[in-house]
Amino acid sequence: MSRLLNLVLNKGPVLQVALDLTSIEDALRITSLIQTNISERIVLEAGTPLIKSEGKRAVSLLRAISGDVPIVADTKIADAAGIEVGLFASSGASAVTVLGLAADEVVVEALEKAQEHGVDIVVDLLHVLDPVDRIEKLVSLGAKIIELHVGIDVQRRLGKTAAELTNLVRKIKKKHDIIIGVAGGLRPGRVRQLVDAGADIVVVGGAIVKSEHPAKVVEDLIHELEMKA
Repeated sequence: MSRLLNLVLNKGPVLQVALDLTSIEDALRITSLIQTNISERIVLEAGTPLIKSEGKRAVSLLRAISGDVPIVADTKIADAAGIEVGLFASSGASAVTVLGLAADEVVVEALEKAQEHGVDIVVDLLHVLDPVDRIEKLVSLGAKIIELHVGIDVQRRLGKTAAELTNLVRKIKKKHDIIIGVAGGLRPGRVRQLVDAGADIVVVGGAIVKSEHPAKVVEDLIHELEMKA
């Protein structure tokens, strides 16, 4: 069983720290600051801006300082899935992301190549208008990890965050036995409701990387994940 899926199934729910930065130095600094808080419930994410700025070395360097902590490469694959999955798997990624908007053939290619390389595929439903319908198809294709995602531009312009997805998470978990991640504008105090609804992976970026005390924010989030319903 691959590293991310194994962690969630055995330890979940987990916190995914999204390093949505453009500098590898900043990403490594944040990672070092939270090292003392890295527990069995933490996943690191090489965010899309970081990957576009620094390339696959971002994943390699994060792997070098994070030991066995699962690393998600937020590649948002839209095509050439076999090439990209192989590229980031060889760099130390535990999982890569593929867009739910991509053609079914892209998703299937990603899933097949991921199995060959021993990594996971996270299907990101960013901008998917009917997530319930799309998930139905993705599950039939073999997807096991789905991420519900409110993007940064939508957050800023419409004031929406992933905290509003509680009912959607609950609806999906009642119907499908899959891993659900939730991302978009989350911060301490807004996580437990999603976990209680069935979220397995809570993705938090800005609230951590923009904080003067990122380790404290991580500590608060982990505490919230561990609270009893």
